[in-house]
Amino acid sequence: MIVPEESPAPVASGGRGAWLAAMLAPLLSVFVVRPWVPHPFPVWDYAEMLPLLRSSRGFAEAFTALASFYRAEGRANYLTYAQIAATWLIAGEHPVVWQLQRALFMLLAAILFVWVARRLGATPLAAGLGAALFSVAVPSTEGWLLLMGEPLAVILLLLLVGLSAGYRTSSDWPRRALLIALLSLGVMMTKEVLGLCLPVIVLFAVSWTREQGFARPTFGSRERRLAALLLLVLIIEFGSFWSAWKSASPESYANAYGAAGFELSRVGTLFQAMLFPARFTSSSVATLLYPANAAFLLLLILGCARPAVGGRRAPGAGWLALGLLSFPLLGAFAYALWPRYSAFYGIPFFAASAGLMVLALGGVERGQRSVGRWLAGGLGVIAVAFAAIVCSRVVQEKNVLAEIAHEVVISFPRESKLDTLFMVVPTRGGRRWPVNARELSHYAAAVNVPASAIPIVVDASCEDVGRRLGAPLGRSAILNDQNACGRLPAHTRRFGREVRYLDWLSGRTITDSVQVELLAPAWAKAAPPSLRIP
Repeated sequence: MIVPEESPAPVASGGRGAWLAAMLAPLLSVFVVRPWVPHPFPVWDYAEMLPLLRSSRGFAEAFTALASFYRAEGRANYLTYAQIAATWLIAGEHPVVWQLQRALFMLLAAILFVWVARRLGATPLAAGLGAALFSVAVPSTEGWLLLMGEPLAVILLLLLVGLSAGYRTSSDWPRRALLIALLSLGVMMTKEVLGLCLPVIVLFAVSWTREQGFARPTFGSRERRLAALLLLVLIIEFGSFWSAWKSASPESYANAYGAAGFELSRVGTLFQAMLFPARFTSSSVATLLYPANAAFLLLLILGCARPAVGGRRAPGAGWLALGLLSFPLLGAFAYALWPRYSAFYGIPFFAASAGLMVLALGGVERGQRSVGRWLAGGLGVIAVAFAAIVCSRVVQEKNVLAEIAHEVVISFPRESKLDTLFMVVPTRGGRRWPVNARELSHYAAAVNVPASAIPIVVDASCEDVGRRLGAPLGRSAILNDQNACGRLPAHTRRFGREVRYLDWLSGRTITDSVQVELLAPAWAKAAPPSLRIP
């Protein structure tokens, strides 16, 4: 187990200045993300939400519009809708304000991470490095960039864990029981799947104390009160979810869950994605050898080995480590049934993985005194620094994706009207610019492109595009990115951006590019021969 050495009554070490520094450590992540730099609205989520918000007057109408729209998808994330409606009243059509709101939520989550770590007896160094890693890890990066419920959900989860710590011995347990129940409802009203994490937190609340660590829970008045309140919460959440799910269409978001079946191998892949600071889809070995992940693993190993070299385990630290490890495991099983996984789904689960690193850091730091502090600090800094390198690249990639989409759609009203736009979407292989026809069409409407200027946008395979290029396109056009179909033989417009990132092996800055080409004979003269399919 990962078992930091602590006194029988673990009290957070360090002075006020050290804890202030720990809480400020995540602020360094804003210089990686730079939320004050203007970028267009992201393609996903905003494309659906902006038209709904724009047609609403006031908070109540905006909330109702979002709730009604997503109810048809079988979703009941009402607290998320309230957050979005409130942000709309403040931010309106200004992308930078939305960016700052997302940054505020991510920073608040990181600060709460430090608060929870302190309540559980962590050192300031361990808590600060854990919070910094949480802020820049790949699962968390999209929390700075995209519109979703996970950042709010992890804020509520951290508050829930913080209030659960000491519930068993608190003299103010009736009020805490009510707050725990309300926060549990809030978590599920933000993201239903996170209800899977609540039993672990409730078990922690009724069995953990500072003095003894974990002990067999009793079933006294405080446990009965908490159980009754949580039962009421489950009834409310089940009724809300069931009502929305019964209203969903067969093609809805909710009905896609589990439709593709369950594969155990996918659980392992997702567990890796939620456990490590960075993950590369090309190779599991590359993922393990990346310095951020290697430092993370080495810290966990050293934390496990600490008791074997003369240290004494903190009360219940092994059970706490198992509880934290259960979060990414539960997340992997839950999302193995979901056909489309995005990194931001892992935000709440990676928070627990960062907590594992805090446990390990504390064990190494306390176990080896000054040497341990330098060793723990060095490995923690390596994990954070190399995670930040990947974070910077992901941020650029996502911003470039939105910038190109925005440039494409605003070109529609500036040129002659196109009847149909065919987007090249290969049936196999990846895409450098993964936007499909439906998303681009909705995005055009979301950023106020006149409906009369938006062509019919459809996805087309390599073979379909090859056949269409064999005849005059007329008022049709083809949009193609870098993919397995190859390049268009000619283009009328080219939309491109550069992405710069640090190659950790060579230490050199690499410049990559994202290119999207448009062939539209109606916009300019072009002779389109056949597209050769490799």
